[in-house]
Amino acid sequence: RSQRDIDRGDGVISEYRMVLSVVLADGIIHPAEKMLVREYALKKSISAEAHEAILKELDWTIDEWDQGVKRQVWQLPASKPSHRR
Repeated sequence: RSQRDIDRGDGVISEYRMVLSVVLADGIIHPAEKMLVREYALKKSISAEAHEAILKELDWTIDEWDQGVKRQVWQLPASKPSHRR
């Protein structure tokens, strides 16, 4: 590969990492967000391995991605009702 291809690849990966970080920021992945990410990955030829590696960098597992929710979000304790009057 030429240096230009390598630089382009690094730029695409950086862009993809930024897209994922925005989608994952609230700990919940809406189906429309997941579709957007998949379309972007296909368009930019992001491999499944690169996707998984970036998820790991962003502290997400592939299972959390598949479920659409970060483990800490769905394991939060239920809030106690307030008894204020």
